[in-house]
Amino acid sequence: MKRLSALFLAVAMIFALSACGGSPSSSAPAAPAPASSEAAPAASAAPAAESKAWTPERSIELVACYGAGGGHDILLRTMQKVIVNEKLSSASFNVVNKDGGSGAIGMSYVNGHKGDPHYLMCTTSSFTTTPLKTKLGFSYKDFTPIALLGLDPSIIVVRTDSGITNLDELLATPDVSLGGTGTGTVDHIITTKLMEAKGVEINYIPYNGDGEQVTALLGSQVTSICCNYNTVAEYIGTGDFTCIATFTPERLTANPDVPTALEQGYDIEMSLYRGVCAPAGITEEQKQFYYDLMTKVNESESWHKEYLEANGVEPHFLLGDDFLAYLDEVNAEFTEAMTEAGLI
Repeated sequence: MKRLSALFLAVAMIFALSACGGSPSSSAPAAPAPASSEAAPAASAAPAAESKAWTPERSIELVACYGAGGGHDILLRTMQKVIVNEKLSSASFNVVNKDGGSGAIGMSYVNGHKGDPHYLMCTTSSFTTTPLKTKLGFSYKDFTPIALLGLDPSIIVVRTDSGITNLDELLATPDVSLGGTGTGTVDHIITTKLMEAKGVEINYIPYNGDGEQVTALLGSQVTSICCNYNTVAEYIGTGDFTCIATFTPERLTANPDVPTALEQGYDIEMSLYRGVCAPAGITEEQKQFYYDLMTKVNESESWHKEYLEANGVEPHFLLGDDFLAYLDEVNAEFTEAMTEAGLI
């Protein structure tokens, strides 16, 4: 009541002055604001300062877990080229090859830089399978998933001069051998499934990387190799190699004349995922830097033309937690497949 009485008194004084023709002096204090019967709201807090975007403090290492000329190397060097040519980032990037151990050497290297955002590692299915079969002390869960960039079809190729044109002919070859990248990998699982399907023995020969197995086939050291299309696209184009099967649901856009394994009577379907991860323990701002960069790469026409289309990789883009959910599913699938194949 006292607050309301004060209000009425103030108003009455104003009207009295107006009636007398007077006006408040410029030096007089301003009239108090009318009081309210309700409590005045608290002053709103100043908006929180936006998080400052992270900027790399030195060159970023793009880590390939296999040797030069392999799938990791091709992806990262193409990515580096697109980023530089299209000025997608002011940071500098340097491709580093850490091959060996079916990806274990490269994974261990990046795992040893926890909390340091200046490392971005290419990941494929060995990122999942190698920790399953080897006591590395870490798994895909001990890294920061950044982006899934595509799905790379698994295929089998032979030297064209071998005369082999399909899977039946390959498996009927005396002392048939098949090269792949490492043990317990997708290549190894496919080989095991082929042996089970046909009841034949295949001499599976593991190599440290795609480049080594390509060299082995060029030198007729193996009958065939299981790899990804991008690994041998050049040799298929020159006619040195012939792709005799793809382990995809449908024929490849890059080479639609090649029948799937299913079309040839082999119920085997497997592909490699292609993505990038950072070390564990990086900040949200540092993650966002890579999310934004990979989004720009994925939106680049040059990336689609020079990497995805050129290498027969199917577009499939996921970021952060969505990529992690994908890895969880893949890990469950590979655990089952490797257990059935007796690899773990």
